[in-house]
Amino acid sequence: LPLTKQSQWIQLDLVDLAAGSDLDLTPAPGRVRYLHVTEGRIDVDGAELGAGDAISVDTDGGLAIEVREAAKGLLFDLPEGPVAITGTDLQDRRAA
Repeated sequence: LPLTKQSQWIQLDLVDLAAGSDLDLTPAPGRVRYLHVTEGRIDVDGAELGAGDAISVDTDGGLAIEVREAAKGLLFDLPEGPVAITGTDLQDRRAA
């Protein structure tokens, strides 16, 4: 497979969230955050997310996120723009 050099700064964190805690995912300007839940349950504006579910948050933020039961996940911090995330594959789809 051909390799494409990515000239972007991304951060990937493993998160361990305690039940009953609130979470603010609002990213810095020009960034977007993407949370992929791997264990447990969280509520996002009243919608329940469980293992395998994900949410992305842009700089508008404003989401009420509550951890319903102890949860774990992967938190991606990415540059704003059309970035596709499929499993662990990150691919920038911006026009060259």
